[in-house]
Amino acid sequence: MKVVSVNLNQRLGNVAARSRFELWLQTHGPELLVSQEPFKPRQESRPALAGYRLIGTSPLVSSWIADDSAPRSVIQHSDRWHEIRLGDVTVHNVYLSAHSSKDRRELLLRIAEKMAKIREEPSIIVGDFNLAPGPEDGLFGDKFSEFTKPGERRAFAELIGAGGLADATCRTAGSPTEFTFERVQYGQHGRFRCDLALISAALMDSATVAYDHSVRMGAGAFTDHSAIIVQVAAAEPLAAGV
Repeated sequence: MKVVSVNLNQRLGNVAARSRFELWLQTHGPELLVSQEPFKPRQESRPALAGYRLIGTSPLVSSWIADDSAPRSVIQHSDRWHEIRLGDVTVHNVYLSAHSSKDRRELLLRIAEKMAKIREEPSIIVGDFNLAPGPEDGLFGDKFSEFTKPGERRAFAELIGAGGLADATCRTAGSPTEFTFERVQYGQHGRFRCDLALISAALMDSATVAYDHSVRMGAGAFTDHSAIIVQVAAAEPLAAGV
């Protein structure tokens, strides 16, 4: 089973960007596509994606399933947090606030409370967290960014502990951080690893997680965030109609 997550920077309403995105999507062919900021918040129409059908949507997050697969259930906890069960695996599509440290902290704690109750179940939490889990994950120029507050990091650690989760794209010793969002602000180069995939212990031996930075760089780019690709070897896609 393959799950793809990407912050689309509200570009599905742009014909050229959606065309590049659909080409990329056809190449990877995930069973489940989860997105953050797919449309402009006030956009009521939902452009179709070839080969996929929309299963959950809000102004801030949306999810699509491949035409030949079907979810057992979709729970929309809020506009920023949707829960999708696909076969035996539960996927949480999340988009934390870009503007409020308090809101980020509170949503992390809400998810932690949920994950503590299903700690033993195969789960993936994926999306744009709008925070740097560790100091090295957020740089502003040649210094650590001060954007992420200590309370957020404590709440993030509580989520990791409550759910028995692993930050699957965290750098290993001796390897560089893979940043997923970069921009120049006030003349300084800002870099963040804010697009994350948290994997439960039940999936540690069967899931692989990788970034695809091509979606925000080069001629085929269609957004400003790197995509996350999660492959779960032991999970089979759920047949349509089940």
